[in-house]
Amino acid sequence: MNISDEKISVLIAIVTYNAVPYIEKCLASITSQQYEIDIFIVDNNSQDHTKSILEQYEDELIIKYSDINLGFGQANNIMLKYGIQRDYDYIFLLNQDTYIL
Repeated sequence: MNISDEKISVLIAIVTYNAVPYIEKCLASITSQQYEIDIFIVDNNSQDHTKSILEQYEDELIIKYSDINLGFGQANNIMLKYGIQRDYDYIFLLNQDTYIL
């Protein structure tokens, strides 16, 4: 088997908090890629309409809605633990206000 034939598993981890101005562009940039990528989002109890946007992508995402703002570090730790337990090859931490070209 050629090493390039091996499937690499990638988890993109995104923490959201009041992400309405950014999250749709961020998610669209990821889901438009040709690669198989899993996306995990922890929403830190957003007070805007972030949840309604995320609900539109529920079939494509792993989402945890927190009842409190866990903070950036603790939310990332949840997703890192998930990725490690499921043996992903790579875990990519992506900010909610960024996008992939």
